[in-house]
Amino acid sequence: MKMYNKTSWFIIMIACLTMMFLYSCDAGISSTDTPARLEPINATENTPRNLLTPVPTHPVTITPTEQDHPTETLQPAVTYTVEPRVSTSITSVPVQLPQIGTPLEVGKNYITYVDYNSENNENEIWALNPLDNKPFLVLQGPKIWPHGWSPSGKNWLLSAAGTIYVANATGSALSVVFQDLNYTRIDAAWLSEGSILFNAYIDLASPPDMFRLDTLSGDIVPIRSGANAFIQAISPDNEIWIQGDWDGNLYIMNESGIITPILQDFFLDLDPFNFRKIQFIPGTDEFVFLGSPRSSDEFGLWTASLSDPGAKKLLIPEGDENIQSFNISTDGQLIGVVLEDSSGFRFQTMNVRSQLPDNDMDYPYSIGTIHFLWSPDSDLIVLPYQSIDPGEQATSADIISGIQIMDVSTGQVSVLLKRNVLQIVGWHIVIK
Repeated sequence: MKMYNKTSWFIIMIACLTMMFLYSCDAGISSTDTPARLEPINATENTPRNLLTPVPTHPVTITPTEQDHPTETLQPAVTYTVEPRVSTSITSVPVQLPQIGTPLEVGKNYITYVDYNSENNENEIWALNPLDNKPFLVLQGPKIWPHGWSPSGKNWLLSAAGTIYVANATGSALSVVFQDLNYTRIDAAWLSEGSILFNAYIDLASPPDMFRLDTLSGDIVPIRSGANAFIQAISPDNEIWIQGDWDGNLYIMNESGIITPILQDFFLDLDPFNFRKIQFIPGTDEFVFLGSPRSSDEFGLWTASLSDPGAKKLLIPEGDENIQSFNISTDGQLIGVVLEDSSGFRFQTMNVRSQLPDNDMDYPYSIGTIHFLWSPDSDLIVLPYQSIDPGEQATSADIISGIQIMDVSTGQVSVLLKRNVLQIVGWHIVIK
């Protein structure tokens, strides 16, 4: 059993309360919070890692932002036409579009995060470029939440309670593509450039309804293969998804309706609210997951492939170090892992091809299960910032969810935002 000090328990309690609030407000945490790529990248050892620019490089002198967010002038959302313009399932109810602040700028990379405006009970989507570190408000609306850019990078997927929006890449215009106000929460992700998959919850205590939305035809196709099923992982590169259920079963599915059972000999830690439990390596049919064989207690980080799902390999066994979280880099060449031992938290990178450790360093945050995100060039990660050291007693005045970035080669840390935010959701280069 893991042991935590008082500070960790305080922070975990705050984080849990925050996530309970998010669930009640339909604030999704899908896999598409991971930064989108410009194009599929073949994950080979010889592929250069600095593929996407501009990105922050070290050494960099950054002045942390501590003051409140600047006041932004909002305007009503402009309709952004998709083909067809809206889904055929939309009922004749008034649609409240989010308000638009300052659009993202093409060619720049942005860390995006969500904050909550208690004065009007609305979510706000903010962005900052790590080079100038000046946050600005992009979108604001009731329960609005971003789910990432399409495979081409030209469309931005967002949701609110019972509603799905598709915006252009900069967030300057958007359109409603699905609406059913019986649903209180939607977790969505891109399957392909013209196809969206989503779990839709009437209430969070019940299994979701699952749908595939064709943005080209407007058709919405229900997905169902089990009473307690949910979408667990999605691979746009292979245009397939993995569906799980509360009985521990997993299936590979595609748009043709082919269903293939996988990992029947494994126990996995599944979670319909977290698409990162199973992650595909970009540009390949391989995927990584936490689990253990049913025949042993060899829990750890494993890899398998769609072409040969029976050949599974243990990457990192969990021994004296507990594996808290993992995330595959944007270029598909590294796996970042947060480990916890008796001395605290560490961050380790592993080369995907050689499957050998790359770097090992202290992890500058005391909740290892809070996911970090990779920069577009895979040289940096972004994670929450806390103003207190492990072992200190946290107070309401302390910062426990600011924003900081870390160089995965040197361990150098730069604090970007010294104020609490709701959740960091992405790091992305905007393309036209």
